[in-house]
Amino acid sequence: MRTIYKKRGESNLECLNRHFPKDGIPRTYAGRLDEMAEGALLILEGDECKEAKKHWYHSKTYRVSFLWGLSTDSLDALGCITTCALPTQTPFKESIYTGKYSLPIPKYSAKPVDGIALWEHTQKENIVTVPLFSGEIYSWEKMPDIQHSFTEVVKEIKNTVACVSGNFRKKEIIDSWDFYNKKHNLVLVNMSTYTLHVSAGFYIRSLAQYLANENNTPCMIYTLKRMPIDIANLKETQ
Repeated sequence: MRTIYKKRGESNLECLNRHFPKDGIPRTYAGRLDEMAEGALLILEGDECKEAKKHWYHSKTYRVSFLWGLSTDSLDALGCITTCALPTQTPFKESIYTGKYSLPIPKYSAKPVDGIALWEHTQKENIVTVPLFSGEIYSWEKMPDIQHSFTEVVKEIKNTVACVSGNFRKKEIIDSWDFYNKKHNLVLVNMSTYTLHVSAGFYIRSLAQYLANENNTPCMIYTLKRMPIDIANLKETQ
């Protein structure tokens, strides 16, 4: 059991193949990360792969930056902009709390509904009931708020989206960011960054919609990083 670092823009499988040669040793990852997320990916090897399911349920720690004034249909940067309220200030209301949450799963996710991934239902405009997930934030810490040039934000997002492989509407997404950059290229955007320790299966992207609703201000995830995993502790709790 070990961890490897997944880069922003690559898939979990691409990360696995980048780190390991084809040496005949079975390997799998436990606890996937979205394409626009980065950070620690837990890797199981050999006979450990047979027990992958039990590693799905470990709590995790993330560092997440929420960008205010914009929302996308995916709730992160790998989506088309749906609402723009730039320029806007960082909302004053502190909405994140320690405790249990029940929130809708992001529409652009791999969660199956009626045997089909939710993202596929969304793209086909199928009418389905979006399921809720139940999760818990055990602890959180807020970092100082920061500002970035919107033009620089768009540049970084476009570069990352261009690296993503698979069916992710890349041209449509990049065109969306370009359109709003032409209108707001001189704007500074505000971000709030948190370190969150959460239960297994907590959809961090769903927090963006929760914060938007609580503050009546568009919100999306700009960056998401899974923090290092304590392998020694995992082995002790097996």
